[in-house]
Amino acid sequence: MKFIIASALLMATCLADPLPAAPAACGTPAIKPDTTKIVGGKDAIPYSWPWQVALFKKPFFGTAYQFCAGTIIDPDWIMTAGHCFYGENVTSKFQVKLGVFNKSKNDEPGELVLNITEIHVNPKYDPNKITFDITLLKLSESVKYTDHISPVCLPAQDEDLPADGSDVFVTGWGDTTEGGKDSQTLKQVTVPLVSTADCKKAYPGKIYPDTQFCAGLPGGGKDSCQGDSGGPVVYQDPKKGTWKQLGIVSWGRGCAEAKYYGVYSKVSAYIDFIHQYVTGS
Repeated sequence: MKFIIASALLMATCLADPLPAAPAACGTPAIKPDTTKIVGGKDAIPYSWPWQVALFKKPFFGTAYQFCAGTIIDPDWIMTAGHCFYGENVTSKFQVKLGVFNKSKNDEPGELVLNITEIHVNPKYDPNKITFDITLLKLSESVKYTDHISPVCLPAQDEDLPADGSDVFVTGWGDTTEGGKDSQTLKQVTVPLVSTADCKKAYPGKIYPDTQFCAGLPGGGKDSCQGDSGGPVVYQDPKKGTWKQLGIVSWGRGCAEAKYYGVYSKVSAYIDFIHQYVTGS
């Protein structure tokens, strides 16, 4: 879940006939997403964010439940938040659902449910400051890309963010209102990047610009929430048209509250960490 301060945001198998292979290039969805501006969140076009994955935890008793999200960055690797896996080392407790729109279904075309074999929480992750909030998960088998499953692009090391006010997209199955119910279908929301000064003003003494940034509206109403943690904040390159992951859903005060923005891990700060494990991204 998205880490919220103060008030609140199976087996490895192919479950249907495989889809035709999509281009291996990152950030190029075979099914184009809806990029129109919206008020609040809305259902995504199914499979239009093909790098989005749902992360499930299997309790000792009962049914597996979705607790965080992540992104495909390589045929063998998923990127998610550090706080989702901090203190966890039993890989058999977790599963990854890829190529899914409705997370409660098990029969979507080309859907995959895979196990993980490795968990790598950034060693600098600080649960008190919620900094260095990134984890890498190795999949139990390499993924073959399809029209519903393909990777997102990563930024260059220490690459600058787009200009303040630029629109970015956040996707996930998290709570649709603060303290409310999660969504069974993948939602998307458009939010603007917030200046470092405004981000620090919202969270005095709690923002570390080298590894974090804010996005959202001063008046609230649009945000990530519980259950969205580890999911992507993406930006479409205006020249190339490809999608790049700028951030990872990390924390914030509540969900869509006025004067409190969503705080995201800055992916460009972790490229060296990623390349320790992911050689092909």
